[in-house]
Amino acid sequence: MRMTQFARKQRTTIISGIAAFQMIIVLLQLWLFTTTMETFLARHVVERVQITYDPQYWSLVFPLGMYTVATSVFANSARMQFLLFIPHIAVYVAILAWLITFGAMLLKLANFCLSRGRCSMPSGV
Repeated sequence: MRMTQFARKQRTTIISGIAAFQMIIVLLQLWLFTTTMETFLARHVVERVQITYDPQYWSLVFPLGMYTVATSVFANSARMQFLLFIPHIAVYVAILAWLITFGAMLLKLANFCLSRGRCSMPSGV
């Protein structure tokens, strides 16, 4: 009987440690998320660098969506409902970033096709 109580206490300690580690990861993600947004705004709003499509923007869009999903799942599984405000806001930022990136990709493709007069791939590709 005593061993069972010890095992329960150990399991609870391990689960608490995992939850604390996950909370640290969520806070790190929040810091990286805000830093990315600040950098984007500083570059394109403050310095007025024109936004042109670059395939590398997809490497920013994907983590935004994954951050939103991961934070939502963690908040629900750890029963930390106070964290749910983050994904409720971040989902709109992620969708907006995806739409802007996708729209810019379509515009670049359309401009490319119009400048060449056709949109077919060269033979042999």
